[in-house]
Amino acid sequence: MKKLIITSLLFFLTLSSSFSQEVNLKGKWKVNCALDKQEDGKIHFCDICPTTMLANNTAIIEDFEIEITSDVMKYPHDEIVIDIMYQFDKANNTFKFKYLKKEYFFKVLIVSDPNVYVLVAETGEVLYFKKVL
Repeated sequence: MKKLIITSLLFFLTLSSSFSQEVNLKGKWKVNCALDKQEDGKIHFCDICPTTMLANNTAIIEDFEIEITSDVMKYPHDEIVIDIMYQFDKANNTFKFKYLKKEYFFKVLIVSDPNVYVLVAETGEVLYFKKVL
């Protein structure tokens, strides 16, 4: 009985610590863009994701790397790196920035791997962040 109680307590502590993980977006990240195939046959993805148009009228959505410091997100664009100011709300785990006159607002979802985050926008865009080690 004592072993069962200790095992249950350890399981609960492990489970609760994974839910209380604090989001830390600072560092280098590889970003993958999730594609959403819609009912009308169109594909929706985030505008910040680099794309390459092919001759047969299709596109390749590419992954990219960013670096997030305490006040800017360093975003690669046309062989240069652009500093984009951002806001991160720790209370709500939201990540907000403006790029090319468009405002982006993502909810940061926490998964069990501390080196991975999933960012989801109300407009349907999904970004997958994996820490570059």
